[in-house]
Amino acid sequence: ITVVPILRAGIGMLEGVLSLIPGAKVSAVGVARNEETLQAHTYLEKLVPEIDERLAMIIDPMLATGSSMVATIDLLKKAGC
Repeated sequence: ITVVPILRAGIGMLEGVLSLIPGAKVSAVGVARNEETLQAHTYLEKLVPEIDERLAMIIDPMLATGSSMVATIDLLKKAGC
């Protein structure tokens, strides 16, 4: 399993999740909203090796429109996860 915090808010949840899943590897995704188009865009993508063989747990306490979550799911799907 890989735990994928969406930066920056998801980092605050990381320690607690890793205490429950100590063998998990950590990936990270940074997503920001374009203020003109209101579309999410990825500014950081750091995925563990062999992501296509792992289950991903996305963590992010910030849920407004859901566009960051959707962008992260799309990114992980494209990576084979």
